[in-house]
Amino acid sequence: MSQQYPAQTFPPPPPPNRLTIPKWVSLTVGAVLIALLAVGVIADHNRKSNAAKGNSEDAVTHVETAKANLEYEVTKVETAETVGKGLLTREPQGQFVLVHVDIVNTGTKPHRFSSSYQRLYDTAGREFGADSAAELVVNEQLIVRADINPGNTLRATLVFDIPDGADPDYVEFHEFGDSPGVRVNVA
Repeated sequence: MSQQYPAQTFPPPPPPNRLTIPKWVSLTVGAVLIALLAVGVIADHNRKSNAAKGNSEDAVTHVETAKANLEYEVTKVETAETVGKGLLTREPQGQFVLVHVDIVNTGTKPHRFSSSYQRLYDTAGREFGADSAAELVVNEQLIVRADINPGNTLRATLVFDIPDGADPDYVEFHEFGDSPGVRVNVA
């Protein structure tokens, strides 16, 4: 006598291996990209509107050149109570001094310019470093570290936060952190 067994049922096969990204990760990445795009658009608008209206208190024009492997030409010096607008507004502890400069690579090899090497001195002899956060708002490109090829020019605005009432005297430009520097008067 043959015995009959009930038909066995098996679970369906597992789906093929696929990388699934949680929905919250996709939404977060999308929100970050939209925020970065908005910051870029606002920064560009602020840069153009500040340039158009000359956001400064005491606009003075200085043109001086100093030579080393890089040539520095200060084209304008101005003070400002703030830089940027809206969420990108930066306020100084004292006052901002904006030093507009053209940097030309006069050498035969690419050279890196770093705003963190540059120093502003006031008439009292005090030394001030550049404010890289404020520079991000006023410049089209990142100048904290920018490569300049031979014969090319980098147009940048260095931003220094100095005490209220202090008068800028000169900027000391350095190719490297430990280089002797080149002095350009801005008084």
